Amino acid sequence: MQFVVEYDRQKMVLLSLDSFDDDRPSEAMRRKLDLELLHANDQNVEVALFQSSSESMLRRTHARYFRSARELADSFGES
Repeated sequence: MQFVVEYDRQKMVLLSLDSFDDDRPSEAMRRKLDLELLHANDQNVEVALFQSSSESMLRRTHARYFRSARELADSFGES
């Protein structure tokens, strides 16, 4: 699957998450480009395109998009 993430760096908040089947890569890229154009003048908003086997895997490998700063800091203390 492919995922497009729209993330506000300053607020540390996920703005949107869109998923696309692997047979729709052009739709995922089009969504990414649309969001990049929308936020072209806003350096606080990050738009990224990822490929992952599932949303749960994406949430593990790219946790900073899905967790608050406090949750991330607390997770470093977990074993």
